[in-house]
Amino acid sequence: MVQHITTLAALRAIAEGRRAPRQKYAALQRAALIRVIGHGPRSKPVITDAGRAALSNGRAS
Repeated sequence: MVQHITTLAALRAIAEGRRAPRQKYAALQRAALIRVIGHGPRSKPVITDAGRAALSNGRAS
């Protein structure tokens, strides 16, 4: 069974340096909460100002 993860939990995981499911990367990019720097396996997600605000407010869209 697949464990579901919320957008905010995925954002927290990325902020802590952990991995998040790939579907959440796309959702976070569409919501402009993260940017992905690089290409391929060495790419790195970077949290945007909107992402930091969502983390501090405790909610993500």
